[in-house]
Amino acid sequence: MSRKWHKFMGTCSVISVLIGMNNVYAQSEIWATNSVNPLNNNVQLFLDTNKKSYLPGEPVKVKMRLKNISAKPIKIYQWLSEDSSLVSAYVSKNQDQYKRYKGWNEIDIAGELEPKILNVGAELVAEEELLYSPISHSSYINKLDNAIETFYALPTPGSYKIKVIYDQSNDSKYFDDKVEAEVSIQVEVPQGTDASLWQALKDNPEYAFFLHRHVKPSGSLENVEEFVEPLENLTLAYSESRYVTIIRNALDQYYKKYGLTPQLRVEE
Repeated sequence: MSRKWHKFMGTCSVISVLIGMNNVYAQSEIWATNSVNPLNNNVQLFLDTNKKSYLPGEPVKVKMRLKNISAKPIKIYQWLSEDSSLVSAYVSKNQDQYKRYKGWNEIDIAGELEPKILNVGAELVAEEELLYSPISHSSYINKLDNAIETFYALPTPGSYKIKVIYDQSNDSKYFDDKVEAEVSIQVEVPQGTDASLWQALKDNPEYAFFLHRHVKPSGSLENVEEFVEPLENLTLAYSESRYVTIIRNALDQYYKKYGLTPQLRVEE
């Protein structure tokens, strides 16, 4: 039995991008303790974030581990499938209703693959960033999908929960239930230069897209200066802000992708 499946924007490419992020989180990469809610006896889902506290609009690195806790090897599909969307993510603020996060659903087709054999004790592991949240121009569709209605998934201070559900319940040939896990994080109130720089970022959906995907929304090289120059200027004007590291990482990835050289960067 085969099935179309997807990777989270290409799982392998995502992991390679994370490895090449110039150690943005190298000094603080302590994964937060996850809360696990197993719903069957075959697999268990673990969910972790790289920190417990974030700025509004800061990328949240999420690690997902799906472990075979049964006594025998099992067949299982990889993380995402076009026809069943096995993985879904949700965000809740201050104990409010969970809203669907759709930033991982804009994915690349990886072809036709057979289900993966997951040996006893083995894990499927994927890492992804939670930041940009694509929204429909129709508020009706957003409400119908119960989707997040802001371009930044975590745009305001507060206590948040991130929940991931892996549901293979339609594939009773393999296992007939679903598993989920959630983790709690805090989004702090930005102060000083952080607050000033966030004001310049928070209402611009193109910046949200760029900081997450490290490419322009158009995916082209047209008007490069008009797009990146304001971001470079912001890093110079608010050089003490913690957002500068986030912006420069996205810019560096962009420059590297297209073989460009920063024109405004003042190297320290």
